[in-house]
Amino acid sequence: MIKPLEEPSIFPLNLILFSVGRLFFGAIASQIKRVDSYPISDNSSSKFAIDTSNIGSARRVCDAISGLDSKTSQDCRTNLIVNLTNNQECSLSVSSIEDVICVNQSDIFPFPPIIEPFAIKQGLWAVLLRDDRLYLLVDFKRVLIETEKS
Repeated sequence: MIKPLEEPSIFPLNLILFSVGRLFFGAIASQIKRVDSYPISDNSSSKFAIDTSNIGSARRVCDAISGLDSKTSQDCRTNLIVNLTNNQECSLSVSSIEDVICVNQSDIFPFPPIIEPFAIKQGLWAVLLRDDRLYLLVDFKRVLIETEKS
């Protein structure tokens, strides 16, 4: 199995699970600097911010975000702030944060060999099956490298 460029030295691995439309993804929590969620239609500055350096804290704030009523959560914009090199960051809009979890290596599956080369070029490194959903695991470090190549 291909491993992320920022390969963790030990498992379990902390993942932030998120969705973009009807697609589900997971990212290594250490590659995400923070998660911001704020109202779209409101000019207020009210905002949830998850500092991912403390996974326990991230778990509590994810619970708060997912606990918003459906009208409010549909009117919120959620961004993952991704760590890049040289203290730079980029923002990725997502539909929602699904969960923050710890997984073991046995929970992660490789792509089929015919798909793997394409998936790797797109920054994907494995899949996770959880609660009848297939999560594509993204390696943001690899996405950055592939983007700089093109």
